[in-house]
Amino acid sequence: MPSKIKDVSFKLYGLLHEKNGAVRAEVFAKKLSDFVKGLKAADKHVNGKKAANHLITDLQYGSALATISEEVYSTKVQFESSGIEYYQQVANDIATGNPIPSDTPVAVVKSLARLGDGADKTFSHGEMQLPENDATIVRLDEFFDRQAEVWLDSFTKPDRGEAFFEGTSFGEFDGTIKEVDLRGKIHSAKLILSAGGVELDCICNSVSVTNLRETLDKRVIVQAAAMYNGHHRLPERLDIKLITPVIEGNLRRWRGAFDIPSRKSGDLW
Repeated sequence: MPSKIKDVSFKLYGLLHEKNGAVRAEVFAKKLSDFVKGLKAADKHVNGKKAANHLITDLQYGSALATISEEVYSTKVQFESSGIEYYQQVANDIATGNPIPSDTPVAVVKSLARLGDGADKTFSHGEMQLPENDATIVRLDEFFDRQAEVWLDSFTKPDRGEAFFEGTSFGEFDGTIKEVDLRGKIHSAKLILSAGGVELDCICNSVSVTNLRETLDKRVIVQAAAMYNGHHRLPERLDIKLITPVIEGNLRRWRGAFDIPSRKSGDLW
């Protein structure tokens, strides 16, 4: 039984203009409350009824980071599965553009949608992860908020109207790298597309910090896993795998090379 019990960490990052990038107390308190409500709903879903209490086992001084642990509250209760593990998996599916289970409780989806609400407005972004496992990190930002709201709407308002491609595909995108954010364990950036100037959210842990710095504010071609939510033609997020600078050519040496002579009488063209 103990091997099935999980811990999960939850952290918020403050806005840059706040004092030392600190997180507002009321924002952290509200998000932590929404987080625990989601964990309780997940626990009830995977075990059929409440099987665990959720305890704060670590609250770091000077940082908006809390670690929550499951504890089976009664020997009479059958603990079948970890609600924390289930909740984390649903969050990861939302963050990576994958479909979530059709039987996911609305309370779980609503909790996740509330976690992302206000990203880049009342706080910068957040992260949740199973301890000492970077592969489980979920970044709670504007992209996550939009994705979670789409899923919440699909569970509460099934009639979606026109649908586009939904899922993940690999492709190349031409644009300019902007607003690189290296805080936290998942780095982010913006790509402004050369065609149309549309701004796309990006995560970029697969490329080096040096590569990001060298290509900041420059035109590039990025190869990325593009995540589509089915509501728009363009992807909601790019997971960048490779950045290649665009070498701007000098066309002056071609001046006059393609001059076409004037047509003369008797010519057939």
